[in-house]
Order: sequence, then structure tokens, then C-alpha cells
Amino acid sequence: MRSIVIGAGYAGLTAATRLAAAGRSVTVLEARERVGGRAWSVPLENGVVVERGAEYIFPGEHSVRALAAEYGIPIVTHGVTYERRTLDGRRLSWSELLSAQQRVREVAAIIASERPGASAQDAFLAAFGAEHHRHPYFRRFATSVAADTAEIGVQALLGEGHGDLIDDGGRLHGGNQSLAVAMAASLGEAVRLSTPVTGVRLSASDVTAVTAAGESIVGDEVVIAVPLPLVRELLDFPLPAAVDRALASRAMGDATKCAVALQEGVHDPAVQSAEEFSWSWQSLDASGAARVPALTGFTGGRSAARYTGPAGAHRWLDDVTALRGPLRTSGEVLVTAWRDDPWTRGAYSHPLPGWDRGDIAVFDELIGGRVTFAGEFISTTASLDGAASSGFDAAHRLLRAHGVSATS
Repeated sequence: MRSIVIGAGYAGLTAATRLAAAGRSVTVLEARERVGGRAWSVPLENGVVVERGAEYIFPGEHSVRALAAEYGIPIVTHGVTYERRTLDGRRLSWSELLSAQQRVREVAAIIASERPGASAQDAFLAAFGAEHHRHPYFRRFATSVAADTAEIGVQALLGEGHGDLIDDGGRLHGGNQSLAVAMAASLGEAVRLSTPVTGVRLSASDVTAVTAAGESIVGDEVVIAVPLPLVRELLDFPLPAAVDRALASRAMGDATKCAVALQEGVHDPAVQSAEEFSWSWQSLDASGAARVPALTGFTGGRSAARYTGPAGAHRWLDDVTALRGPLRTSGEVLVTAWRDDPWTRGAYSHPLPGWDRGDIAVFDELIGGRVTFAGEFISTTASLDGAASSGFDAAHRLLRAHGVSATS
């Protein structure tokens, strides 16, 4: 069997490695000159590796952790309280955080049952009142979801967290892109970089990926593992109505990442802005005994554009200094604006009002017996783990269709 995988991010590479392990002849087509997709790790001028894209691996995210263990890449802690960030000089206590989380979930569950088309904004308003936009739990959610909460389906709040809340996040030693690099290395020449796909044709006997260079690559099955905004542009065949609706029930959020080298550490490792949907942190190094000499920031939703363009780097540094006090930095601020990336056109997806978790199940069926999708947009979590788990699922679907068991 000839398997084509379009996209060499976490989703595509996870699917490709599972298919190859099952004996498939795999070809991975990647538009960029690198693998990893939105996992992109680079060193600053002082040698500290920072993430231009996906950053946090949470304790309950088992798919990505299983892959890291398989490829022998340790996960170390950021040493940052992801949920409890300092806001206006104050940080929630642990009991306050749990109480806020429970309140939001309870209210969201009631609203979702009564008004399936409601938004996350409706739930926060009901939970915390007219001043909800000042609540630390709201600021964290609205920043991290990378979109306006009025445009987020209320059901997104029902999936917040991973079982028992552990306020910590990890990262792969050497950078989150390192796992993608390791998976690609295991596939060898099967991974073709700088090979954008412009169309996918489906017939009763095979599937064909057409590249920008005009090459036609024929296979027996295909995994389409590109970001949500690119999916429809590739397809030269109609989608089942249920899949079409499921894709239309999600949209792409916007985010800008900034990072700068530090000559000395900051006082507080995790600070949330009260004015913008933005926060910054200083991670622990791999030893756990000291913090890395770098400050990283994430800005989501309508605030993301604030730090793009010619003045964006200086504006971010000015805003962070206003929040944290004087900083001793070195080198230029590294800015990554995902909305401007032609192969992503945004940060990651979110459910729109009216989205239902059942929409994910429609992707369980192969299209024409040969086509399936992988990516965080068909997962309950828009994260590295969501991408990885969707890659496992995509491979399983194809292998099950031919009576082959898959390793996970």
C-alpha cells in the first residue's frame, strides 16, 4: 500500500511513522524547508532555544508524551504556573483557581444544555458578572484560546483542563521541534521538504497529490495533515455534508510569539497583562536549578496584531517593561506572527458557537475509502498533543480499513 501524507507537522509525522511501522510505503510532502509545522524551535543569540510556536506540554497529554518516550527525548518543566499568572500584582491561590474552574464549568454545562449556540463569553458573564473581563481565570483563557471569547463555542469550556488540574507545563529538552526532527529522521528519504501540494484528486482506484511543481504523486490512501485554513484549497473533490459542516464549525485564532535574551533574570516568572491578551514567562533550565536567560511572550486574539509590523518588537518590549519593571536584555526581540505565515494563516483552531463534540466523530469515516484528516482542528485540544493524537487516529483509521493493527 502506498500512503501519502501531506504535512510534516506533529500530526502528519505521527501518522506517517505509524503507517511506515505497519509496512506501508510512505511519502510525506511538506511545503516548508523544515519539519515541525507550528513546532519551531530556534536559538537566540545567547544560545537559549526558544519556541516560535507550540510551547507547553501538559501533564495529562499522553500522546505526545508517549512519542517523546519512544524517541528518547526527555520532557522538562517550564517551572511556570501556567494557570496562575500574576495579574495586577496578585496571583490566585490554588483553592481560588479550583473554585473558579468549577464555577465556569458548571455554568458552561447549564448554558450548553439550554443554548447549544451560546459562546464562552456568555458563560464567563454568567459566572463572574459584568466585570468578568478582569477575572484572572478569564484573562488566562481568553489569552490562550487566541480568539475573541464571543466567537468561541461554550462547549470549549467543558473540555478545559486534563482531569485533575496540575498547574505545570513541560517542554521537550532541546526544543519542541526536536521530536518532529526525530520522527522525520526515522522516515529518511520518505520526507520531501519544499514540496507544496496544490491539489488532491480522488478516484475509485487511487488518490493523487499534485505538487506546485506540477508533479503527480499517486497513492492508495492519503492523510491530509495541514492547518485548517488550507484544507479546502487542496481538495479537488466534494466532502460529505457532515464533514463539511464540521470543518465550518471551527475557525483559526491569531497569535504572536515574542522572545528576547536576558542579561539577568526577572522577578516574576509568569505575568499576565490586564490590558492586552498577553503574558510572558521565564522558564527553568533543564537542571531545574536556574532560569534560562530569556523571556518569552504569547499574545492571542485581537491583541496579537499589536506586536506585528516594524514597531511590534519595540512595542512588546515597552509593554513588558511597563508590567515587570526595567529589563536587562541583549540582542533583538524575535517576533513570530502566525497570521502572516502562508502555510498556517493563524495560530490554531477553536470551536465556533454551535460546535458540538460530536463533530469530531464525523472524521472517523474515510472519504472514498482512501482519504482521512489529521490535525489539532479535529481534536478536543488545539495543542501538540491534539495534533499527535489525531495523527495516531488517522493512521489507525487507514490501517483498520485494511485489517491491519497499528502500534500506538
